[in-house]
Amino acid sequence: MVSNKDLKKKREDLHEKLQLLRSITHSHSLDKTSIILDATKYIEELKEKVERLNQDIATAEETSKDQNHLPMEEEGGDSMDAEAVTQAVRRVIKNWRESTSQQ
Repeated sequence: MVSNKDLKKKREDLHEKLQLLRSITHSHSLDKTSIILDATKYIEELKEKVERLNQDIATAEETSKDQNHLPMEEEGGDSMDAEAVTQAVRRVIKNWRESTSQQ
């Protein structure tokens, strides 16, 4: 049997989670259904952004492959090929993704 105290705790926990969801998704809604609908819309927008970023990365990788053997000058005067630049860019993108996913 579930006590009134347990039910109250569950309601409070749910309310807290809904408020967190509301703040994360920048929702101005007050009722549960609208908060959830706003969160669904927000998730879809994020999916679209990820898709566009992945397309941009693929395009950049293709462009990089086309220009793979163009030398670049480093500070020490040594040449650096496009593959090294591609790897560096991939590391930067990965670090950026990780830092934005933690926010």
